Amino acid sequence: MTTYAGLSNLPPGSTGNANEKMGPKGLPASAFGKVTMPLSHSIQERASSVIINPTADAIFAFLYETTASIGGASYNEGYVSGSKIMADGGSLSLPIQPVAWKRTDAAGAKGDVTFVYRGGL
Repeated sequence: MTTYAGLSNLPPGSTGNANEKMGPKGLPASAFGKVTMPLSHSIQERASSVIINPTADAIFAFLYETTASIGGASYNEGYVSGSKIMADGGSLSLPIQPVAWKRTDAAGAKGDVTFVYRGGL
């Protein structure tokens, strides 16, 4: 084991043991943003925003309040119709904070909507 006890400029509290590591503490995972592609009707943490990724003309609705638990599903609560998307329009970012989504004109598929979570300390 290498020691540096002979050095006179050791940090306060250091014994000179080379195995002592000093440096900044790493950032928590919550400091970084993330995205998820939840299934239709699946309750999620409240998103910072959403991105709609249509593969065909579609009408989407979003749920903002629920009695269901995260990871559960909600089918009969108050979804609000939020957008009609044309397939040739590309992806669309919406600055809304829903907890779930669904399509009102057809069955929704994983990847139709991306939930965006902004990171922060």
